[in-house]
Parts: sequence; structure tokens; C-alpha cells
Amino acid sequence: MVIDCSSHKKMPPQRSRVSLRLDMNVVSTMLTNLILTITFISSAFIQSSAEDGVPTYSLLENLAHTNLYSVKYDEAAAMHGHSSRYKRQSSQDTTTPHSMIIDEKGSHQYYNSSYFSEDTKHYIDLETEESFTVIPHWKLSESHLTAAVVTLPFTFMFYGHNVTKAYIATGGFVYLGTVFHELIAATQYVAPLMGNFDPSINDSAIIRYADNGTAFTVEWNGVHVQHNIEAGSFTFQTTLMKDGRIIFAYRRIPTSPLAIGGGNGHKVTVGVSDGFYVEDTSKLVRYIYRYHTIELAKELVIDNSAFVLTPLRTCNQQSGSCEMCLGEQLAGFDCGWCSALTRCSSGFDRNRQEWTEAECETEKHTDVAHCSTGVSAGLVIGIIIVVLVVIFIVGFISWIAYSYTHPTSRSGLALIEVRHFFKKDSTRNVTDEDRYAVTISGDIQGNAEANGGAADKLGNESLADGSTGIVESNASVTAQA
Repeated sequence: MVIDCSSHKKMPPQRSRVSLRLDMNVVSTMLTNLILTITFISSAFIQSSAEDGVPTYSLLENLAHTNLYSVKYDEAAAMHGHSSRYKRQSSQDTTTPHSMIIDEKGSHQYYNSSYFSEDTKHYIDLETEESFTVIPHWKLSESHLTAAVVTLPFTFMFYGHNVTKAYIATGGFVYLGTVFHELIAATQYVAPLMGNFDPSINDSAIIRYADNGTAFTVEWNGVHVQHNIEAGSFTFQTTLMKDGRIIFAYRRIPTSPLAIGGGNGHKVTVGVSDGFYVEDTSKLVRYIYRYHTIELAKELVIDNSAFVLTPLRTCNQQSGSCEMCLGEQLAGFDCGWCSALTRCSSGFDRNRQEWTEAECETEKHTDVAHCSTGVSAGLVIGIIIVVLVVIFIVGFISWIAYSYTHPTSRSGLALIEVRHFFKKDSTRNVTDEDRYAVTISGDIQGNAEANGGAADKLGNESLADGSTGIVESNASVTAQA
């Protein structure tokens, strides 16, 4: 947000002999600048990093700021190898995804699209259709740039993810994200005709929703473009079917959406989009990355026309097993099985942060033949390390056993040298007292050997009465004396 401060500039104060008046002018100027600075910082924080084409929305019942994270929006191309962490660190090196203009025969990896002109069967007349329970949202009908949350009557599959609640926005779209934030118009939307619509301009405009158990319909009836009221009132719907289909139906389009123009940062959009979040808990910042967008041809939006988007199967819908993930090749997808998360993914969906943190991009299986063995790059490296350690331990034990049983071999002599080295080294730690005891013992043993062969022989002979030779010898010496 850029604030024009020109209207707040003060004229240079007139020279005065009274210094107090000059000081008051200086203080007043400082206070004004301080207020402007605080206002600018506050507005910048609220706006987060809103770019052109991304207006800010509030949630009814003052719940807009229950999210403690500030939000920054960025676009990410659906290209492998570009992790969200890398893009978060290099915000200037971002890649804008290719926007697809899908005609009535177009197709892509998430949805097949069909276009119908002069068609009334897809538009549901909520005034006469008895199978639908219709709920007018009066507060939303009297608001602008506002959204209200409702619980879906069934679990809706959007880009392969289960969605249970929807945020109906005054700007002609439904937000299907898991977390509400001010930049809901950036991605994760279903937009039959997104623009700067303001239902509060006229009393006849109404936003209402209805369901019959298998279909959930939101209608913007008689709404005007805020900055272009002369264009007339628009009436259109979007219907979410239980089987995952998305229907855009148009009853009254007074002028081409190409002529509506923006306003309040709005970009006129017809289509769907999904993205993922990356949370930085240390800075309380939630980064939004848009990984896929479908933009339908706005020139085809006319009275009594309709688009039908039929979902195609995605990787994350095949997370039952590794075989299920890789057994069926999906057109336009590069599915991989991550054992750490027991999940099948292309790497770009709403679970992108978990996928990256679990290092699934490098650990994933891509060949169904590896599913039964569970072989992955990390597992192979681990197995090799364990095998090498086991081989080393077994080899060392075998060498010790061979050397011990073959002392004259080179291994045996080497083992003796090792044992001698450690034995010699152990004597170096003997205390002085122990050294003295060893020396005395050695002296006694030496004297006995020097005096001795006869004495030992005598001492070892037994006499007839069973006494030892040493006693006899002593007795003889005593008798002679």
C-alpha cells in the first residue's frame, strides 16, 4: 500500500520572535509524521504482501484475524526440483505458472472442461426448485470484500483433497482453502466470475446458497460491479457436485467480463486454482504458493451459458498403497510413493511442506517393482552400511580365531606382538609400591635358585615317617649342635 503524504505536508513555519510557537510547530510536525509512519506500517502489515490483482477480504463476525500468521503470497510453477524452501529464500526468482485458457474441448491434468451455450439445464432456479433447501445470506448481501464460512453438506473433492467447508465471497467466488486469510482471492478458489462485485449497492442484490444432498449451489443474484455500476446487474451460480464436478452457470450477463475491469485490486477471473502453504513458525509468516490455475475463456461468459469441470484422478487419491500409487500411470502426473508418510503425491499439492520436510522428493519410489521390497535410495545406502559393518566384525573375529590357533603364522605372530605390546604397556602403569614388591619377590626367587639344587631336592623328598626333608635337615643340624 502506498500512502500519499502530500496532503499532510505543512508549510514552513513563519519566522517569529516567540520560540515557543516554533517549537510547537516542530512537535506537531513530528507527531504527524509519527502517526503517518505508524499508519503505514499497520496498513502494510494488514495488507501483508498483497500484489496487484489480489484484494484483501475480511470474514464476517470479526473472525478475520483469528489467524496469528501474517500472509505472503507467491506463485510457484508446477516443476519438480524447485522446493518451497528455495523459493522462500529467493523471492525475486519466482516463476509464474502458465495460465491455461480452456475451450470447450480442452483438457488438462486436474479437470476436463466442457462449455455449453444457449443452455438452461445447468442453471438451478432456486425460486422453483423444490428439492433444494435455500438459505439467503443477508449479512453477506449487505457487504463488500467480505466472506462467510458455511459447512458443506458432503465432503467435496477439490484437486484430489477432501474439503468440508467453503467461504462464500462477495466477489463472485468460493474459497476452498483450509485456513482463512485476507488474500483468499489469490488461490484455492472456485470462481464462476470473480470481480469487484458489491451486493450492498442495491437492496435487490442477494447472495444465497442451497443444497439437495448431492449438489451445493451458491448464487450471486443481481449484483453490481462497484466501480462500474452502469454495466448492470449480474446473476450467476456455481455448483459443487458430490462426485467432484464443478458447474458455472450464467443467467444474466449484461456486458462482457472483458469490459468489467478490475477495481480494489481485483482481477476478473473465471476458473479454479489451488495452492499450498509453507509456515515459518519462527517469524509467524505463512507463505502461499499457487501451484496450478485454470482460467476459462471470459469471452464465452454470456447469458444462458455454462462451464462444467470434471475432475480427473490425482496422485494423492491413490495413497492406499505403493502398488496402488505406481500401478496405474496417470496422464500428466509424475506420481511417487513416500514410505515415510505412506502417501502418494506428485510433490505439488496441499501437503507440500510435509513432503519436503520428510525428504520424500529423494526417498520416494517411482517404480512399482520396488514396492514389494520397499527398496529406496536411503534404504539401499543403509543396507550397504550395515552389511559392511557386519563383514568387518565377522572378519575381525575370524582373524583372531585363526591367529590364536596358528601362533607360528604371520597372523599369529602379529597377534603375539599385539598382545606383547599391550602387556608391556600395562606394566608402565604399575605403582612404585608394586614395583618394589616385584623386585623383592624376584630376589628371593633368585637366591633360592642359586643355593639350590640340593636343597630343593632334599625338600622334595619324603622320609620314611612321612615328614619332609626340610624338617629332617633341620633336625640333623640341631643334633650335631
